[in-house]
Amino acid sequence: MLSTDAEGLPPQLRNLIGDFELISRRSATISSAYKDEINALVRVPDWMFPPPPDERDMLGPTPPIVAVKASLSWSRHCHETFAREHAWNCAVHFPLLSLALYGGSARTNQFLGLDSCTTASIIETYLPSRAGAKKHQPHRPRCTPKPTHCHQHRDEAHRPV
Repeated sequence: MLSTDAEGLPPQLRNLIGDFELISRRSATISSAYKDEINALVRVPDWMFPPPPDERDMLGPTPPIVAVKASLSWSRHCHETFAREHAWNCAVHFPLLSLALYGGSARTNQFLGLDSCTTASIIETYLPSRAGAKKHQPHRPRCTPKPTHCHQHRDEAHRPV
């Protein structure tokens, strides 16, 4: 797992990793806005829904239930047909990651995005020291800072010492 201790990590990426670590430790992960709709389908313990004000919704969009059900349907299909990894990546993983990032709506221009890329490699510096072979990712997260932020860093990088 990418660590915030990795050398040369840009501050925004370090903060993003920190946010992911916080999210991974939380137990209340389902938006309270969907509590009634979800409980109509399947019983979910109350502790899975955060109390108001809903901190979960401040972390980003929550996909609609119909989109989550579609993802489950594709997952079931891949499992039942013994689909290979590429099929899982195309039918389940990429759409699921898109739901997590964009909340089921159309792709938007935002800081963290997602691209499908079967040849993306993880930069070796960011791999744990015990990772052996070079790792490939079928999906590539993309960080797109605001243009003004990029220009500010570019100007600082070219400033004489």
